[in-house]
Amino acid sequence: MREDKYDADVDPSRCPLCGGDNRCAILQGAEIDSCWCRAAAIPRGLLERVPAERAGQACICAACVAAYHRETATGR
Repeated sequence: MREDKYDADVDPSRCPLCGGDNRCAILQGAEIDSCWCRAAAIPRGLLERVPAERAGQACICAACVAAYHRETATGR
């Protein structure tokens, strides 16, 4: 078992669901308050889709958040 929480194979700038750019402000050297995610509603159901080995290591991207909201709104 690994001692540290982070997996070196996980790119923190890539969405753990689709692999797209998650546009994380912190990784771009900005303050957390300037990140798009601070104003976004990221549902627990979407967070639960992140594979366990990637949880807490990279942010979900805005495209996946929007797709989840569309999916749940239409029931698909």
